[in-house]
Amino acid sequence: MTINNGLKDTLKHEICTKLSARPEFGKFSLMQLLQFLSGRALPRLQQSDMMINFNATKWFSKENHTNNYTQMYERGATVGIDEYGNPELLLPKGDLLNPTQRRVEADNLVTFSNNINSPDRSGIARVMGTGKVVKKEGTSHFKIENGQFNPKSRQIFASLNYGRRPHGSSIAYGRSQLILHPNLKNGAIFYMGDTFGNLTYNDRFTFQTLYKAFLCDNDDTLVDLIQATLPVMQLQDTENPDRLLEAHIFQDITFSTEAYLLIVDEGEVVNDTIRENIGKFALKHRLGVMYRL
Repeated sequence: MTINNGLKDTLKHEICTKLSARPEFGKFSLMQLLQFLSGRALPRLQQSDMMINFNATKWFSKENHTNNYTQMYERGATVGIDEYGNPELLLPKGDLLNPTQRRVEADNLVTFSNNINSPDRSGIARVMGTGKVVKKEGTSHFKIENGQFNPKSRQIFASLNYGRRPHGSSIAYGRSQLILHPNLKNGAIFYMGDTFGNLTYNDRFTFQTLYKAFLCDNDDTLVDLIQATLPVMQLQDTENPDRLLEAHIFQDITFSTEAYLLIVDEGEVVNDTIRENIGKFALKHRLGVMYRL
């Protein structure tokens, strides 16, 4: 992946300039700052668990028979019939965390550069672009303008738990965690912050340039990154979207091959049925299980 690769030296010096103004690095020389980025910060970030926060009560209140973790487009897209009798692609309205129209707009901003409609990228736009997504009158669904859109082409959302937070990257999505295999990291695209914010494709970076996270605008997030990589502290749980190191994965996530561990919050196991269903799911997909208060 070539994102940021040609800018590694420029990025490092830009980050060093920013960090040198902070009290934590007041006595660091430029060489020491560069060594911190490449020799300490980058490896610490790269070693973080790639994971997905989830709510065990919702996942396992009934026996979970799914084999793959799917994103909104793949999970929700259906084929309907328009007023002329022609097939049309539809998306449901989503939920409070993922309202459809906002989700599509945010995903387009972070996924596609301004030249997405140029001739050399027409294939990408044809398969990955939704076109306009418009509310279909009299229904709770949205119509996808591009009839050739492939729902499986869009990203799956995960994160790096860079702060080793006890209940994962963001408890806004649940206090339990699905831990993914490390080999997924190298092909992922990363963003410092929830991409429901004001991020665009210019804010993305790769596994090899994870230190670009230090260029974030939020000072509290920068403090978190420093504490997680300089003294290597375990950070407290958070649901603050600015503190999420989001990962976008462009491949199938099959539980039995792309994941290896469930870390389940005991507070979400509200009855014996949920515990039993967790055991069945873990056995089926050969996943380890840890329970955590």
